[in-house]
Amino acid sequence: MVGCQSQRSVPRSHDAGVAAIEFVLTVPVLLILFLGMIDITHYAWTTHKVKAAAELAADLVSRHTDTIDDTDIDDYAIAARLLFKPASPALDVVIYNYAQNATGTFNLRWSRPASGAACGAPNIDKSRNGALARQLANSDLIVAVTCLSYQPPVPVIPMLQNTVFSPLIVSQMSGRPRQSNTLVCATC
Repeated sequence: MVGCQSQRSVPRSHDAGVAAIEFVLTVPVLLILFLGMIDITHYAWTTHKVKAAAELAADLVSRHTDTIDDTDIDDYAIAARLLFKPASPALDVVIYNYAQNATGTFNLRWSRPASGAACGAPNIDKSRNGALARQLANSDLIVAVTCLSYQPPVPVIPMLQNTVFSPLIVSQMSGRPRQSNTLVCATC
């Protein structure tokens, strides 16, 4: 068999460090991608939890009877923070109660910043005010706003913290009282 000679790949002297150089060039890129996936997953999980906390706070307040006090709202804020266990982030919870006036627009009746820090006023869309007024039918509007200052677990690229990830995650959820048409806060 003259034509079937086996050619073994013998490392030549100029190919000896190619694998090591390829390894050194690819590992940092793969490491940044892996840690970036951890950051993105954590950001999505935190955003979901902040939204769930707003839903929980609004739901608990809406289930209350016709009169509520600040200790009840503080307890509901604690319940919303329990969604983050075992971690304990500084989640701020603010509850707003709006009442309809004769023209169907909403005016702030009371608010309770349960943790002392404000997340910003809720966004009540003025263009939808008419539809919202018809839907609530002379009922109060309860809005729970939750916010959390986001800190990534592994800040891979520091410049992405303020561009890709919002440093403040804010969520709001609204509902109406279930036990009565109005909800009065006795101590707010």
